[in-house]
Amino acid sequence: MLRVLTYPKFPLQPVDCERLLEDLLPWYESWVAAISSSQHRVRDPDDQMFLDLALAAATPVLVSGDADLLDLKEEVPYLQIINPAEFQCWLVAQR
Repeated sequence: MLRVLTYPKFPLQPVDCERLLEDLLPWYESWVAAISSSQHRVRDPDDQMFLDLALAAATPVLVSGDADLLDLKEEVPYLQIINPAEFQCWLVAQR
């Protein structure tokens, strides 16, 4: 996560990254399990693990800004693949 926060599309200073991690880490949970690869294929093989993990965890939503994952929106009917702006709207609707 720290590596991703340093991407140019996130104009964060190191202190901002630290604060963000301090806010997120209490909610972080880590586990290791064998996960099968889904029948759905992501164009970029490096992104396949995110789809496989979301499906294995039976999460209702996969949030991504990645075009290869977002292109699968219509192909995986039991998983909402949405961008961060759509996620914000989704969160409001859940209240």
